[in-house]
Amino acid sequence: MAGVAARTVRWGDVALFVLVAYGLSWLVWVGLKPVFPLAIRTFLAMFGPMFSAIAVIRVRRGNNLRRQWRMTRRRVLNNLVASGLAAATIAIVVVVGLALSLASGDLTFNGGSGENLFQEFSIPLALFIYWITAFGEEYGWRGFLQPTLAPLGGARTGILTAVIFAGWHIPAILFDGFDYPRHHILGIFDMLVFAVPFTIVLAWLRSATGTISGPAAAHATLNMCAGLLYANTNRTTAIIAAPVGLFGMVAFAMMAVGLLLSGRLWARVDLLAQPVENLSSAA
Repeated sequence: MAGVAARTVRWGDVALFVLVAYGLSWLVWVGLKPVFPLAIRTFLAMFGPMFSAIAVIRVRRGNNLRRQWRMTRRRVLNNLVASGLAAATIAIVVVVGLALSLASGDLTFNGGSGENLFQEFSIPLALFIYWITAFGEEYGWRGFLQPTLAPLGGARTGILTAVIFAGWHIPAILFDGFDYPRHHILGIFDMLVFAVPFTIVLAWLRSATGTISGPAAAHATLNMCAGLLYANTNRTTAIIAAPVGLFGMVAFAMMAVGLLLSGRLWARVDLLAQPVENLSSAA
């Protein structure tokens, strides 16, 4: 598959990837629950998709991953630019969702009981943690799974990736109320509704920039905004409020629909079709 788009989906690779990614992350979320708080378990679980992708690449494809980590000045610059543009894009979408939540009265800036990394670490370290954990996920979702499913076409690839992405969160939501406190069952369905437009936007960032750094920065920005909002706002219900409630979904859906109608979802098909182990700018 080196440098050439696959004509059919390698379903064996997809099945193995999902099995390992779910297995590793679910083991951390559920198995370590008596030992560690949710924040630490989530930090560890977010690397499950990366390790799964590496395992599939090594076992099913036999590729050597070392070459892709060689950095040049151009690669560093490309990834920095892609990260900055992607982060700005997601920040704007989150602000739109926030405005909708504020207008509805579901969310207000009058306190908040949540925590975020900026309360525990210095700003540079907090930003690095947000990015490195998001990169752990995106290496799997956008670096491996999206190119593997690409022969299905833009919309179907986005939807199936979103379903797998949402399903991966089930133990954290079911047992800990991750992102949806007090809504351990309904939150699972809300995550699926949110995941579809969010995945389509990140799929576009992956194909538009040709990097994993773009969607990783976007994902990190969403996680960072969620932490800041939970720490500084009160909400009637997380099912509705931004950034991952229904109002957040509406904001991402507006952008996703625009991408689909304009035909821009697969902005650079040549880069999209190549798996992570062959992308010169994948880091």
